[in-house]
Amino acid sequence: MSTVYLIVETPRGGDLGHRFLSSPGHGVESEIAILANEANRNLIGSNYIAVSQTVRQTLANGTIRNGTECIILAGIDMPAIQGAKQDQVIDQLNQLFPKLDNLIKSINWSLDNRSTVIVCKELQSWLDHEAFRDLPAAKTITPPQGSTQIRWLYLLGAITIALVVFFYLYPIIPTRLPETAEVSEPNLPEKQLNTLTKEWSCNQDDVFKSLLIAKNWDRRRENITLPQALINSDVLEMLELVNKEKVGERFRASQSLIKDEGLVQFAKKLSLTSDKQCKAFRANLYSVWKGHKELKKKTQGINDHGLVQDDDLYLKLLLLFSKYPDGPGFGDHFAEPKTPLLDQQDLMIYKFLDDVRTKTEFQVLLKKNDQDLFSFLKSFQSNQTSTIEGLLGSRKNICDKIRNDSKGNPNKEEREKKSSAMNDSYEALEIFFESVSKVNICN
Repeated sequence: MSTVYLIVETPRGGDLGHRFLSSPGHGVESEIAILANEANRNLIGSNYIAVSQTVRQTLANGTIRNGTECIILAGIDMPAIQGAKQDQVIDQLNQLFPKLDNLIKSINWSLDNRSTVIVCKELQSWLDHEAFRDLPAAKTITPPQGSTQIRWLYLLGAITIALVVFFYLYPIIPTRLPETAEVSEPNLPEKQLNTLTKEWSCNQDDVFKSLLIAKNWDRRRENITLPQALINSDVLEMLELVNKEKVGERFRASQSLIKDEGLVQFAKKLSLTSDKQCKAFRANLYSVWKGHKELKKKTQGINDHGLVQDDDLYLKLLLLFSKYPDGPGFGDHFAEPKTPLLDQQDLMIYKFLDDVRTKTEFQVLLKKNDQDLFSFLKSFQSNQTSTIEGLLGSRKNICDKIRNDSKGNPNKEEREKKSSAMNDSYEALEIFFESVSKVNICN
């Protein structure tokens, strides 16, 4: 076995996302994950040197995004490689990227039970270059010195164990190995991840990132890879929790959300008894936030239209949202939910809606003061037709006022511009109303 070897971390593993490629004899997943994690932070370490490039990653749902691909030359004594020799090694590693492109295209990523680590003989052949020859091997710990007899006993024991393992496994060893890769069986966490990927109709990246964020909302900014996720304590803890508790027993949510009594009671009234319903509920909440974000954007500067004193209820609602005080962190790093597992994002949008319920303008609109969000949404839904009709009437009335107010604003072009901006605000309010009316529809 060569002491110098290559490892590749690529996000281009088809629907599988991030995967490792390794030289033969160096396919231990835990060791590779640690090495790759180090290389992502520092391209040069005590026993490796790495180069990276940005590539396009295509996810299972068709989304395309940028990802980092890394080639790592490991098993070398880096402190002993300096100056021109180090530059030569880096230059040759960078020249491997075109070969890596071809190798990635040749791998059948759709094979079932594809391992996180794929052993490729091609990587070993890439080392046959003068830049990689005669590199000093990484220093290893010298074993304790003992008598010659003891050393021979250790050697004999190792040979005996190797023979036993060989003859035990020989009947099940395939007579012909795959052309480009050796595939090992996924470990238990990866099997659990694969199961959730199928049940939740998303990809592995979506699942483990959802687990990580549900456990710790502050980790939503991290760019964690699959191999790192499979040894991450937060991900493993959430995997165990999700697999232990069936969705029929309670809705999908992290432990921190279960402590919020208001959200728990709301979810019970919605009867979220399946992953599909939980996922739909999360999508509905996200639509509310998007509608609110667009509404707030469209209503900026609405006070300049000279109609603040107007008694129109819908205009008051527009003024309300133009200066609505979002809570700390509301909207930061919000993303379209891909799994049914509720996290802090859903809780914040729920609390926003619950706060909207208490505003006087909505109580006047619905002609009642509902005591909880579930009742408010039912009232809002039942009054949807009359609400939209009132909105359309208000929009025509207010836009006409702005357009025809020649005394208050003699500039006709400016009046038309303000009327158009007000019309956009009303359209944003209508879209927001529609998103609110669908929150409790989780089919």
